[in-house]
Amino acid sequence: MEINDHLSEKAKQDYVLVQSALGGEQQAFAELLGRYRDAIYFMLLKMVNNKSDAEDLTI
Repeated sequence: MEINDHLSEKAKQDYVLVQSALGGEQQAFAELLGRYRDAIYFMLLKMVNNKSDAEDLTI
């Protein structure tokens, strides 16, 4: 799949990281998790309304 030229630079980088992570590259997965951990945590916290559960689900 080609990277769309209309994507932002960050989106293009994310796409490359996702493809690498799907290929088994753990460093790419770690990079994605580092970029989005807080956003994922707070979204889950709103859903489950429990800090401990949100932390577990984020991991």
